[in-house]
Amino acid sequence: MTDNPEELSAVAQQKMRDRAERHVRERQAAEEERGREAQALQVAQDLAVQAQQVQAEAGRQREAAAEARHSRPDLVVRYKRDPVGLRHVATLRDVCLNCGSENIRTRADQAPHVRVCWECSAEWFASGCWSCTTGLLDSRDPETPPCKQCGWPKCAICGACNPQGCSTNPYNASHRQRDEVTVPLPSVEGVNDD
Repeated sequence: MTDNPEELSAVAQQKMRDRAERHVRERQAAEEERGREAQALQVAQDLAVQAQQVQAEAGRQREAAAEARHSRPDLVVRYKRDPVGLRHVATLRDVCLNCGSENIRTRADQAPHVRVCWECSAEWFASGCWSCTTGLLDSRDPETPPCKQCGWPKCAICGACNPQGCSTNPYNASHRQRDEVTVPLPSVEGVNDD
């Protein structure tokens, strides 16, 4: 060890600088750790909120299904009397209007896939439109009657029937109504069309 006061002072100052730098690093590491913990807490809270929302939505769906099941007999009576708009009532797609049975099977051996009631053997077709995807079809609804040419239900929105093509409309599986919908191009001011 040296007795030189200048060397002792320089060693002491270096130790103080080292200690200060170590404290700065430790403070930064602690702040980074608190940031990571806060981020993890936020992620956990977000997941908890998302789980609550999913549970709430599932509860709403169960309530809607229970309400639909509860009101189904009244709907069957109503739409049996006047089936106009039946295709918009999702809860009746798999319910026989003749006898009210929910005991339904689908005949996949023919196209379109026909629903058949096990109780009274009534047959009908119900699905979304293959061409426009917005139209709903139900062969029991007079607004979507079977095509006189091909026998497939005609969409009330786009008029499509058989996806293999039909002489009553321009649509087939390779040319659907939704393929024709175009997005208008924005007009550019100051450009002449001549």
